[in-house]
Amino acid sequence: MTSLLAVFYSHDLALTPTMNQSVCTAAALALGLIVAAVRASGNDAGLPRFATASAEVNRPIGAAKGIFRGRVVWVHEPAAVNQACVADAAPGWYARANNEQPVVDGMVSRALQTLTGESTDAAAWAAIFRFHNATRGKGAASYVRGEKVVIKINATSAYHGNFDPVTLRPRMFISETSVGPVLAMLRQLVNVVGVDQRDIYVGDPMKHIYPHLYAVWHGEFPDVHYLDNGGYTALGRETAAPSATATLHYSDRGSVLRTNVWANNYPGDNPVTEDRVYAVFDEAEYLINITMLKGHKRAGVTMFAKNHFGSHTRGDASHLHNGLVAPTEMPNATREGYGLYRVQVDIMGHASLGRKNLLFLMDALWAADHELGVPLRWQMPPFANTYMASIFASLDPVAIESVGYDFLRSEFTTDRVPLAGTFVQMTGVDDYLHQAADSANWPAGLGYDPNGTGVPLASLGVHEHWDSAATKRYSRNLSAAGTGIELVRVSQSAAPGRLANISTRAQCGTDANVTIGGFVITGAAKQVLIRAVGPSLEAQGMARAALLADPLIELHEATRSEVVASNDDWTTNPNAAAIVSTGAELGAAALSSDDTTSSALLLTLPRGVYSIVVRGQAESSGIVLVEIYDADPAGAPGRLANLSTRARCGTGDNVTIGGFVVTGGPKQVLIRAVGPTLATRGLNAFEVLFDPTIELHDARRQNRIVATNDNNADGPYPAELPRIAGALGAGALDANDRRSATLLTTLAPGVYSVVTRGRAATEGVVLIEVFDAD
Repeated sequence: MTSLLAVFYSHDLALTPTMNQSVCTAAALALGLIVAAVRASGNDAGLPRFATASAEVNRPIGAAKGIFRGRVVWVHEPAAVNQACVADAAPGWYARANNEQPVVDGMVSRALQTLTGESTDAAAWAAIFRFHNATRGKGAASYVRGEKVVIKINATSAYHGNFDPVTLRPRMFISETSVGPVLAMLRQLVNVVGVDQRDIYVGDPMKHIYPHLYAVWHGEFPDVHYLDNGGYTALGRETAAPSATATLHYSDRGSVLRTNVWANNYPGDNPVTEDRVYAVFDEAEYLINITMLKGHKRAGVTMFAKNHFGSHTRGDASHLHNGLVAPTEMPNATREGYGLYRVQVDIMGHASLGRKNLLFLMDALWAADHELGVPLRWQMPPFANTYMASIFASLDPVAIESVGYDFLRSEFTTDRVPLAGTFVQMTGVDDYLHQAADSANWPAGLGYDPNGTGVPLASLGVHEHWDSAATKRYSRNLSAAGTGIELVRVSQSAAPGRLANISTRAQCGTDANVTIGGFVITGAAKQVLIRAVGPSLEAQGMARAALLADPLIELHEATRSEVVASNDDWTTNPNAAAIVSTGAELGAAALSSDDTTSSALLLTLPRGVYSIVVRGQAESSGIVLVEIYDADPAGAPGRLANLSTRARCGTGDNVTIGGFVVTGGPKQVLIRAVGPTLATRGLNAFEVLFDPTIELHDARRQNRIVATNDNNADGPYPAELPRIAGALGAGALDANDRRSATLLTTLAPGVYSVVTRGRAATEGVVLIEVFDAD
């Protein structure tokens, strides 16, 4: 029974429905005893304790990697998970109800933007691909459609006895890659980068994908490949095939690694020198490793490198155990210390498992003390007895694992209350990081060459320890001259992002060329400030003669035939003083002292679909600025979901410029400039803008262009746009309309403008739309 328990305590065994039933029955009985013991005393289960490991602080070694060298981004958002959840009670921590997907989406977005210094997800991905491809000798190349991407997850618990062999439903509550980060990454790859679903592979090929994960991921992305260890094609899973030849060559050359290393009475058999990996890793162009932050009974920690113990094609990973600190499992830490062969270095430097890593994204929403533990509430600051609810991201594989190690060793100590496993405190747990960073720490006479090229590995990244658990500062946090790690903490607001207002500056004409704004209120009633500004635009450098001298506003609601509200001159409103003070609070530009003819409305409206018709008094024409502001305080239940403006787009100063504000947290938006389709909605073909283009500018970055589109069919995600637009209630574009422009992007809080003009200096009526796509 001892060897059986050791087998099933590991991320190390691949069992399929066809394996011997007597083994499975015995395993299930053994696991029942394990679960009872663990639940009796938390994740500690009376295991031996290790004193807190010592570490030299702020002594970086190795060569830092990344767009910002050595940068690790930490996004902590307690609202990402249900903090009241009992992790190991039904429906389980992993249930979608216990994971707040909009918050997780925002966390991933903030991580990407902070990692790259960009203000949009699209720009962040562009920077990541350029950086990554340059490091692989491909030049600063962008993603090319058709290139395959693998998302490697951590499915530690998916061994037989822990799930129903017919349905794959789990029977335990072990911490591992959760639903939210993978769904967020799929949304990013498909909707932002433009990766075809059929070019994406998700899974832990030695294991299985549970139904609660598959239902969510497949439900939104049905054409993605969901990898499995075999026998479950009827459940939509695909069997991962092995590579034809061995490509992973272990640098100990058979002197350390042995097959079947499980326990003291199973110390190993035959020498091991190489492995085949699953073919998908060799064939894919990019890999995204999404692991869960945990301690480990053999390795001390399990993060990105250890996650690949499930990427080779043997039936288990027992042959790799001798490369760890405790090969036969703690307390038998027979390989403690530094300067010993560490198999993780070979994995980190492997061409397919290491060098193809496009992004390191660590799921720490439900972090635990060891690989088979249930999620624990963390005690160290800032967690204060809450689930960790964090995501980490980096382009430096050594730096991010170094940060993860510091968090684990600072949390799981012998004096922690309540007690938990102290596996991370074994001496030499971070030896692999020392060696991955600097060859000066390699064992004497050994050179790491996992690709069998005859060329030893160069530094894979930078390693150091923070100054203290209280301050969490690394050398680049302490000094601009630092050469080590920079830990950037992002404390995302619990309040979700929202569209706060939209504005459009356009040429307002007569008849079909009047300016029409639209907006949708969802959730609950909302106070809005609406303005049509003409004369005051002179203060912005525009000629007064070109402006709409006396704009009028009419407010309509879709279900009512009569005008809901109207205004000619803003000073005639009974609440004119409130219009001025509210505008000032919202950051609206003050109207000039002699401007009494611009129009405004401040009112509370029930949820519904509204339009604003702006025209000039006495059929006059000119440039006008139409503004719609969300005048409610942050956190109010109602929200502006969709904002639009229809106006005539000219050339020069008469191009159409839309603006909007994102407040709170990151917000995914769909932006469209619709031209040809308007010819099927009551306008003549010669009146519409035939080929509109979009430029998205970020006011926080000196109005820098952060995204563009000409024809929606030429964007990075044309196949997804009709589905996304339909789900948001956006009107379908005409089947022949390939020239309207579209952007789908996630934006940080800020002020943005959408400049719309006709290709080749053409003119016509255009509809600018901004949709809340979260």
